[in-house]
Amino acid sequence: MTEYSLSLHEVIKLHEILNQKTLCASKASAMKNIVQDKALKDLLDFDLKDTLQQIQDIQAVLKANIQ
Repeated sequence: MTEYSLSLHEVIKLHEILNQKTLCASKASAMKNIVQDKALKDLLDFDLKDTLQQIQDIQAVLKANIQ
C-alpha cells in the first residue's frame, strides 16, 4: 500500500471533507426515496454511488496515515 505522510492540517481538512461527503450521501439517499422523476432518481443514484466511493477513498487515506 502507498505510504502517506500528511500534516495535521491536512488530516483535519480530510475529516471536514469526509463529514461533508457523509452528509451529502445521507441527503441523496433520503431524497432518492422521495423523488418521483426517473431521470432525477437516476442522477441521485449515480451521485450516491460516486459519493460513497469518495468516502471509502478518503477513509483509506486517513487509515494509511494513522498506521
